Amino acid sequence: MLTDDAYDSAYMDRNGNVILDLGFDFTSYFIDGYACVKDKTSGKYGVIDRSGKYVIGPGYHYLRQRKSGLIEARDDRGADYYYIDINGNRVEPH
Repeated sequence: MLTDDAYDSAYMDRNGNVILDLGFDFTSYFIDGYACVKDKTSGKYGVIDRSGKYVIGPGYHYLRQRKSGLIEARDDRGADYYYIDINGNRVEPH
């Protein structure tokens, strides 16, 4: 039985088994094989692949993945939002 403090954020399979627990403060759903997470140590957001490895290191104040393949990003509190791709390159939406 899991208690509230057993995991901060973890990924579970359909049977309730934890399959990926890396101690993140926040995890989003995987979209196209990637998920936005909040690193517990730095308090910054990054993007991981299904193995739990960072593809975009934690360095953002906010990240939100879109189904379009773009990630909505913000560097600092109060700063304007912009978009990045899965490689961390800043892109202009069209």
